[in-house]
Amino acid sequence: MNTDMPSDPVSVVACLEAGLVADSYRLTRARHVILTVMATFGHPFTSTELEQAVADLDASIGRASVYRTLTLMESRGVVEKLHQAGIEHYTLCLKSEHHHHVTCVECGRTEEFAVKDNIDLMSAVDGLARRLGYLPRSHVLEVYGVCPLCQESGAEASGAAPPNGHGAGGRHPLGRRADR
Repeated sequence: MNTDMPSDPVSVVACLEAGLVADSYRLTRARHVILTVMATFGHPFTSTELEQAVADLDASIGRASVYRTLTLMESRGVVEKLHQAGIEHYTLCLKSEHHHHVTCVECGRTEEFAVKDNIDLMSAVDGLARRLGYLPRSHVLEVYGVCPLCQESGAEASGAAPPNGHGAGGRHPLGRRADR
């Protein structure tokens, strides 16, 4: 998508459907239902969660339609994969610019953030890759922490993640311990 999408689900679905039509994709009833379900998730979702939510809304939509639509939207850049606790999750990508994600380790809430003005971060990633002998082509940055709402509710006291990230020997976001 070339422009940022709105944030309310009805407008998001309309924007996604307009993009499909503009690129000569058929707008089927199944795609409409699947996109509606994607737009109403308030958190990253697994393909299984998407499949179940679609089935709950319309049992006539087959599993293959769900996965084809998920793959199509991922290839169009409006759905991105995240890796949480070793499981692939998906999220709608509401920003058209290069961006990253920060995810709450307590509630799973994920927010996108752009670094368009932060050349230092881009330089650091590029410099690190080059120091290791790589010619960087792309990167993914996923930040894990405790969101403001969970902090207010005291959820951070559960100790789901160490304050200094997985490098401090705590649980790695992909489900591995960093000290192994």
